[in-house]
Amino acid sequence: MNATEVTAYQYLGMTKIAGALNMLPKTILNETITNDSTNEAIKIYQADRNYPKFYRNFLTKSDNGRFSLRVANTFSLETTSIKLKNNGDDIRLYLEPKMPLISADEPLPPRGDMHEYFAPASRLSRIRQQTCHCIIS
Repeated sequence: MNATEVTAYQYLGMTKIAGALNMLPKTILNETITNDSTNEAIKIYQADRNYPKFYRNFLTKSDNGRFSLRVANTFSLETTSIKLKNNGDDIRLYLEPKMPLISADEPLPPRGDMHEYFAPASRLSRIRQQTCHCIIS
């Protein structure tokens, strides 16, 4: 088991304890950073204020950034922005889902005979469609 898996299991365990099942994280906070590669990315950003370069350097070249990226990918999230906090001692990553888990445009097929769902409608299935109704209010 690696650190990314441990972090994912800890998060899932805490959501269960908190009663927040199926809730994905919206941020990742890296506090009190002491890692050299991450501090180097922060120093460069504080000097040149080139945000796209900082975003790329942090996520691809720093140890904290690569770990945060792996955790986000584990939950199928993407990092939309990164902000320095506490004079550069902390970094907060803001996350959003990469894609909806269930598309509203293409909902799941109905239960039952899947052949019937994908096959052309027969007279019998059209009759069933007309007589079976479900209303959710």
